[in-house]
Amino acid sequence: MKYSTLLTVSTSLLTIRLFHLYIIHSWYVPDEYWQSLEIAHYITFGFGYRTWEWIVGIRSYICISWIVLVYKILKFFSLDSLQLLIWSPRFLQTIFSTISDFCFVAWVQKHSKCSNVFWPVVCYMSNPFLAYCSTRTLVNTLETNLTTIALYYYPWSLKNKDVTFLWIVAFVCVMRPTAIIVWLPLIVFDVFTHKRYTLSNLIKYISIGLTSLIFSITMDTYFHGSFVVTQWNFLYYNIIKKVNAHYSVEHWYWYFVSGLPPVLGPIFFILIYCLIKKISHINLYDTDSKLVVTIIWSVSVLSMVAHKEQRFLLPLFPMIFFITSQQISIVCKKFIKLRTLIVILNITVLIYLGRYHQIGSTRVMSYLNT
Repeated sequence: MKYSTLLTVSTSLLTIRLFHLYIIHSWYVPDEYWQSLEIAHYITFGFGYRTWEWIVGIRSYICISWIVLVYKILKFFSLDSLQLLIWSPRFLQTIFSTISDFCFVAWVQKHSKCSNVFWPVVCYMSNPFLAYCSTRTLVNTLETNLTTIALYYYPWSLKNKDVTFLWIVAFVCVMRPTAIIVWLPLIVFDVFTHKRYTLSNLIKYISIGLTSLIFSITMDTYFHGSFVVTQWNFLYYNIIKKVNAHYSVEHWYWYFVSGLPPVLGPIFFILIYCLIKKISHINLYDTDSKLVVTIIWSVSVLSMVAHKEQRFLLPLFPMIFFITSQQISIVCKKFIKLRTLIVILNITVLIYLGRYHQIGSTRVMSYLNT
């Protein structure tokens, strides 16, 4: 991109995400607060409520380290007012989302078959669910940001043998172990398409993974006060002991009928069309084919887990909008009224979700904190 284009795109993306920050005042899930802000507050100020996940050690402190840093800086400069404690992490999360948005735009523009990425990017940025989560301090949002950045650095071309993406992927996986579900197919593709099954490449893979894991264990052991491997505890409690089933149990097909359709809206039908079209012509050296396999694999594996939530699908969003980008562009070009309707519908839904839906629990806090 030229500097002028780069500046225009960056400014536009940031403006849109700041609008989302302004709009979103509602409550979504407890994890937005109790698995992030509350724990960061506990570390920084010495008091706060720790949920059972932090007591038994199934959460890694890596995912909230940036919030702790923000709170420590505010405390050091005596700027730890209520409003800054509330909004500074969300503002920084908005910046993270903007960076990942830019990586998404650059990735689609460089590697997709879409000649004009304007409308696919508009649909991506105006997607109500992605916008609804983009400024929230959820680990799923941060995971999506890092996944998008890693997808940008992933060596889609055979000429590109860079492994920068592995560091990001390793960081995501130690932060949230379920991320390995999404990245396993892409790592396998990378190993075989770039013939990385030599001893030197194997050592490189293992060293990156071990470095990230050792860093995680060191940080988590320090903050927990005793030796702990949060990744193992996460799998033990959620998979072996099936504690996650306590929160809800859904049918195996839930993601296909209640998960993807509501969060994608009209794009869901384009996704189905693209998946059917691509499955019959799979080429494992083709970018779209790799992403199609990854999406189908990820949704299928996640469907085997009893507890299901729509936010668990967030890391798949950049992949979904990538493989549908060409069809989105074609549809929007042919049907002008339809594209306008989709954008208006997306904005309307977002305003409703951000300003009116589940607003009581956040609005009442202004009375309780006095």
